[in-house]
Amino acid sequence: MSEGEVDDRSKAALFQVSAAARRSTYRWKEPKWREGHRGQVMIRGSCFCGGVTFEITQAVGPFELCHCNRCRKANGSAFVAGLGVKRTDFRLVHGGDLIETFEAPVRESPPPYRTHFCRRCGSPVPDAYGDSPTLEVPAGLLDDDPHLRPDKHIFVDVKSPWFGITDNLPQLSRTALMNFRKAQVW
Repeated sequence: MSEGEVDDRSKAALFQVSAAARRSTYRWKEPKWREGHRGQVMIRGSCFCGGVTFEITQAVGPFELCHCNRCRKANGSAFVAGLGVKRTDFRLVHGGDLIETFEAPVRESPPPYRTHFCRRCGSPVPDAYGDSPTLEVPAGLLDDDPHLRPDKHIFVDVKSPWFGITDNLPQLSRTALMNFRKAQVW
């Protein structure tokens, strides 16, 4: 057999693997959206496979770009764009049964770092069932414009060394962020 040729046994094995992969692969479908309640314009969002869908009546912020180690690891990116939303303005439309939670160990003080994701496609998703008055929506999930823009970079003291921040947004270290949040009136 010459270089580059595949014998019959290898062809059969490749066919079996690719046939199994075709059967087990989820086919993406465009999410079906319902009209917003009470005539409100809804900000829609969904995970990569469309299995988890949600609506937001308004985004209130903050709209932070987080460079902390845990956000970077959980999302595989230089930072996470997180949009603050009041829980009363959030509605899970579909896919609650697909939402899984991973809770990392507490490092310094509670609460622990939690990440929520679609178990089918792995996309990060909002914490649809939490009890806090606000939640953070991964901005990359939004299908519509939230009419807010990022307002700051946070945890810049631990950002990836290979990523340079080139915009003019405020850049807060962990200490500066904690001081900023203590000064906020909720």
